[in-house]
Amino acid sequence: LPPLPPILSSETKSQIYTHRSLHGRPSSRFEDPEHDPSPDNERFEHLGDQVLGLIVTELIQEMYPRVRVGPATKMRALVVSNNNLASIAMKYKMPNSLRLHRAQMLTLRASAHVQADLFEAFIGGLYTEQGLDIVRTWLSDLLRPYVQASYQRVRESHGLSRNVAPLPPPQMSSTSSDDSHIPGKGLHDATTSSTTGYLSLFNQIVSRRGTNVEWKFHDASSQSSASEGGGSKTTPMWLVRLYVDNELYGTGVGTTKKVAKNMAAKAGLRHM
Repeated sequence: LPPLPPILSSETKSQIYTHRSLHGRPSSRFEDPEHDPSPDNERFEHLGDQVLGLIVTELIQEMYPRVRVGPATKMRALVVSNNNLASIAMKYKMPNSLRLHRAQMLTLRASAHVQADLFEAFIGGLYTEQGLDIVRTWLSDLLRPYVQASYQRVRESHGLSRNVAPLPPPQMSSTSSDDSHIPGKGLHDATTSSTTGYLSLFNQIVSRRGTNVEWKFHDASSQSSASEGGGSKTTPMWLVRLYVDNELYGTGVGTTKKVAKNMAAKAGLRHM
């Protein structure tokens, strides 16, 4: 799995991992009081559901641009199903940090629906705090195998052979389908490692343009416990923000500064 991006705000993190059962607010209420908003994760879950749908739709169109809307809709439904999202949440050990009412703790923590909602709440909280680019980078890497599997299943349901190789992850080469929207495509040697490929291409472009580039690093390890996907003393986590001529072009997260810079460079290339 790609590393779980760190949530920097302790208040946001607390709300992401708070189930509505903990405070027992009535679900029939139309609106929270102005000075007493709901402290549970339902608002983040609602937002995360929409962000997830957008990113999965983008990923399907990137990987399989010839698939028609009907089959693509079925593919998306498979990828964002409760079972899939619950499985991912379990792999990240998210339910271990979920705060619930003590009387319902065992039942709710084992519920696939609750686990899937928690995953969507994390997406919503991350999007609210750090924006779409960092969510898109993380989820695109995470969900690519799920999109590939959904393509094969839906293809088979249409009576077609499964023996069609899925589109591979985009490579920084002159023939890559993902490079069509990136300026200066073809400048990068296709043999360059994927951990530095975007950074190498980005550096070539900005050096030709003569723009001012600044990388601002943040040690995210101190903000996130290892059980919630952040770094630790043995596995540090870096967050970097990329500025071009004092404008934020993208953010990246990684276990090393180089990996984080590469992910930020990828977002910067998209911005260009």
